Amino acid sequence: MDRLQTQTYRSRVMGAGLRFDAPATKTNAAPAVARRALCSLGFMERLVTQWSKFARSFQSMGFDVRLRSLALPDLVPKRSAIKWSGLGAFVSNVVVLEPKFPAGQLLLEYIGSKLAPNFGADIGGSDYLDIVAPSARRSALDNVAAGLAQQCGFWSVAPARTNDGQTLFLEATCFPVFGEEPKQNRILIYVQAADGQDIDASLRIIAIQAPIAWQWIDLGHGVPAVSEVQE
Repeated sequence: MDRLQTQTYRSRVMGAGLRFDAPATKTNAAPAVARRALCSLGFMERLVTQWSKFARSFQSMGFDVRLRSLALPDLVPKRSAIKWSGLGAFVSNVVVLEPKFPAGQLLLEYIGSKLAPNFGADIGGSDYLDIVAPSARRSALDNVAAGLAQQCGFWSVAPARTNDGQTLFLEATCFPVFGEEPKQNRILIYVQAADGQDIDASLRIIAIQAPIAWQWIDLGHGVPAVSEVQE
């Protein structure tokens, strides 16, 4: 359906039914029981979406599978387990945020090569919230804090205004990555245009609006008790 949904879907659990049968390597080696547990878990997600024409892309699901495989035998990825080589082709669309609490900042630590022209090659180290619309900044920060606290991921589609007045719809698949201490925690995000096409390198993203589609991603520790899109 392409029509705008007026009803918010609450607490709808989905199982994607995908399997993880990747061969064990130095980065994903785990007991068979752990792999079976991951398969049976599927992708149990609490879906909160308002616009049904936006759904998770194959790329988003693939990134999900890759991060979960790198996390094994744990449920939630650790920084020590995440290697750029392990991310493969996904790395060119990855953004890494360093949360700064209680300063209320999300510092841009890394921007993939495909996204750098759109976000600005010189934006590294700046606050991601500077390119988020003022009305959406508090919820963006709260969602990151909730994801870290609950040890869960989240997915969204949000409109973004560009330098030439266009509106792009950006799909973001976000995972918490944990260090040995809280200051080492990061948010790893796979970003792409919601239609799956490469973003024109000449377009500069000026302001990211509040999401119009949203869902938490359960990594095995449950999800926050939030039943509406964060705005």
